[in-house]
Amino acid sequence: MMRFAVTVFLCGLLLVRCSPSSEINAGNSEPAVRQFFSMDTLMRIEVYGKEAEAAADAAQALIEKYDSLWSALDENSDISKLNQSAGGPPIHVSDETFSLVEEALYQAAYTDGAFDPTVGYLLELWGFRHEISRVPNKDEINIALGGVDWTSVRMNDEDNTIQLTFSETKLDLGGIAKGYATDRLTELLAQYDIDRALINLGGNIGVIGQKVDGSPFKVAITDPSNPDRFIGVVFAKDITVITSGGYERFLEFDGVRYTHIMDPNSGYPVETNLASVSIVATAGGKGDALSTALMVMGLDHSIEFWERHPDFGVVLCTATGEIHCSSNLKGVFVPESDVEVTYFGAT
Repeated sequence: MMRFAVTVFLCGLLLVRCSPSSEINAGNSEPAVRQFFSMDTLMRIEVYGKEAEAAADAAQALIEKYDSLWSALDENSDISKLNQSAGGPPIHVSDETFSLVEEALYQAAYTDGAFDPTVGYLLELWGFRHEISRVPNKDEINIALGGVDWTSVRMNDEDNTIQLTFSETKLDLGGIAKGYATDRLTELLAQYDIDRALINLGGNIGVIGQKVDGSPFKVAITDPSNPDRFIGVVFAKDITVITSGGYERFLEFDGVRYTHIMDPNSGYPVETNLASVSIVATAGGKGDALSTALMVMGLDHSIEFWERHPDFGVVLCTATGEIHCSSNLKGVFVPESDVEVTYFGAT
């Protein structure tokens, strides 16, 4: 049976609760708010400023366009057409899809394949696209693994074509699309006369600007062991905060829980000592991919990876309740008074 944790939908509510409108909008007009369902999740966009209404309308229209291009469940989308053509000739795609896949492959290389956008067949096999009633067998998993290889995706920027060279390959961009969309929304909103904006794409949080008093917004990070509470807040200004965790979406068979995050090496849902990963970064696409990749890596390898690439912040919550935080988030991530944090990296 498929189960979805409600935490991803509550992230926006926590953000509002931590930063009420009276606090961020004193002396200004009411915000333009758009709340809608797209890209398989709940979206909420709040925009403040003279052109807030026009900006919010444009933001919603852009997200809905992306959904029509990138949905793996819409047979007319670019991604579905690519998956249907796997093993065949190159397929022409939109500029938006070409750029997203290009970014996904870049992040796959950056994370040494821990983030891999070619796990679509595995997600389908395990029932995260269409509900199933059993765990797939080893032979089925091995067949699906034959298509998991991000290096096999061929791109040609001269004619905007993409080729999936293996017939078993299926793209799934759920681990990067919302973060990437947050980046594009930030660029779009910058074209309007606005003061500040809050973007919540299914728990992928983007913050533009600051509160009217000049202080940063507060973005709460959920306790993965108890989604009704949070472990602390990130003081955010012109930044994205993105969390991945096994508690968000999972399958349960015979009392065993299987997370939606796939291990591209084993073909099974990740078995990790991490319960959640929260990334604080200037780029949402990068943060989205990293939150998935570090869940795959586990605690020790995640810390080693950050020490080689310390250009983002990360909060790692282990399955045993420990909180590990990169040293560059000291003063940015503020834990609750009863939460103990171990920092890593040079201070």
